[in-house]
Amino acid sequence: ELIYGRSPFEDFTLSFINPHNQSSQDISDFAAFWEEFLIPDLRSDQAYFSLQHIESAYRDLLLAQEAEILALQEKEKVYEEIRSLNPHNMWEMLLNQGIVERSLLLMRFASLRGNPTHPLAKLKKDFEPFEMSAFSPENAQEIKLGILAVAQGICKHTQMYQSIFVHEFFAHHYPQIYTSWKESLEIMGHDAMHYFPLPHHPYQSQSIVDKFPDAIEKKHIIFLEGINLSLQATMSVRTLMPYDAHSPFIKLPLNIQTTSMLRTHSPPRVHAGPVLSRLLEDILEKDAILASYVKIMPEPLGIYVNDEAYLGESQNPSYHLNVLYKENPLQLIAEGEICIPLSAALELSPSTSKALIIDIMEFQGISTGVEALAYF
Repeated sequence: ELIYGRSPFEDFTLSFINPHNQSSQDISDFAAFWEEFLIPDLRSDQAYFSLQHIESAYRDLLLAQEAEILALQEKEKVYEEIRSLNPHNMWEMLLNQGIVERSLLLMRFASLRGNPTHPLAKLKKDFEPFEMSAFSPENAQEIKLGILAVAQGICKHTQMYQSIFVHEFFAHHYPQIYTSWKESLEIMGHDAMHYFPLPHHPYQSQSIVDKFPDAIEKKHIIFLEGINLSLQATMSVRTLMPYDAHSPFIKLPLNIQTTSMLRTHSPPRVHAGPVLSRLLEDILEKDAILASYVKIMPEPLGIYVNDEAYLGESQNPSYHLNVLYKENPLQLIAEGEICIPLSAALELSPSTSKALIIDIMEFQGISTGVEALAYF
């Protein structure tokens, strides 16, 4: 909170309470602080910690710290950009933007802070600095997904409705890309109908090569050059949003650790997404009152590599190659409605240094506590 409440270019010093004499001391060097104070204290209770765990935690803290600095620098750029568009009220500026442009900016704005109380909020373990810039949502870079051809015989898929078919679904949303994908396979002498088009994140390419050498050698998995789908990262990093209001969000496995979790994606989760979506929609269809308060982002289709051969293995290759499509929320809102990620509503507005939700209320003339309560 101290870090985010200040300009990223303003100097300040963190301090800690020395447990030996209860005095407050500045932390002038983090490595020295770690070695002289934290390590000895943690070592004193070997029942709970091993030195390996301590050193691993230390490395994660340093990586998160580096990522935090990059995020703060990017935050300053985003704030300056927003102030240049409207220095008085961010909400007024957003209202004057197109629906897709606004949605992309709000997702980027929501990503600047992350979890304000998590010590590894910005950790993206195994990302190099250039990958941090290329694939993190704060930077809003175009990410070009490759489109694999994966033999249907090694795949399973689950659809929300029986009327959803993989080829038709992909061709409907990405007609030009589907045509190029199909033609590329035919030029190579393969029947495209024996394969499924499967997007993959560029960062994940090496993991796929490492995990599926036999399938690649047998042409059960084929990398196709020059066929790409452009999207932008959301807050979860592994879920990506399109540059239009109609195409779905795409959730892919990523072999990195963010906060405390590895962001690969389990086949049971991919399988369950469309099933749970159908269940929730059935509930909402039967409950008009609940439906007036709740909308879901259904997941109409999930595709994953058949994992039966790897049951019981901790490093299941199928965790590294799958896709789950999510309905674009811009398809779910009525005219006059705007989607706002919750963390964007709570992030400080560059215009007023108050939470964006306060900007929204003040723009509508709400200025007192009584009026705010009535508004909510």
